[in-house]
Amino acid sequence: MSNEWNGLPIVIYGTGGCAKEIKALIDEINDYSYTNIYHLVGFVTNDPNEIGKSIEDVEIITSNMEFSGYSDKFSVIGVIIGLADPKIKEKIYQEIMDLNKSNIVFPNLIHPLSKLSKSSNNNMGYGNVICSGVNLTVNVKLGNFILLNRSCNIGHDSTVGDFCTINPAAVISGNVSIGELTLIGAGACVREKTNIGVKSIVGLGAIIIKNVEDSTIVISKAATKMST
Repeated sequence: MSNEWNGLPIVIYGTGGCAKEIKALIDEINDYSYTNIYHLVGFVTNDPNEIGKSIEDVEIITSNMEFSGYSDKFSVIGVIIGLADPKIKEKIYQEIMDLNKSNIVFPNLIHPLSKLSKSSNNNMGYGNVICSGVNLTVNVKLGNFILLNRSCNIGHDSTVGDFCTINPAAVISGNVSIGELTLIGAGACVREKTNIGVKSIVGLGAIIIKNVEDSTIVISKAATKMST
């Protein structure tokens, strides 16, 4: 386990289910490393009425409107965007960059039980969240602020653009290109050598065998009850 960020104070933007799971991810990274690589300071909310409340015994410490002043307490502070919606992730990132703070960093959170080839680990941007059971094979290229949820698989020579979210147990075959701001639903399967455009949504359990254009939603049929 890398100690690049040993003891780094970190906040999670968001207070919903995704933020809770990222809090658990940080706990597990620290547990497996036998040291506190990350010191979770608290959560950042967009609702000032939540300040002072707790999530899993960790306080909601400030709002996004007040984070600029709060961050001045630290020489370096890490920020993780704890939301799954690609468009909201991009919006929050722009808000943070508009603060023009040189002490804010965006570490990659990588669960120790994920499997990343050396070439894929070296082809990664920043601010990414990689959960337990994720498997990246050879020469996978990740942009920034990507959420790879539990047990998803990405095959060789594939590319995932900024702010994408790939949900649990999705299977991305080799030589696939996924454009930025795209969401892949849980259990979806994408055929090799397929391109998925920017700002698209691939629904729960969908099977993709041909290219998906930009700003397109593709879904599979929901299960229906059969007579017995």
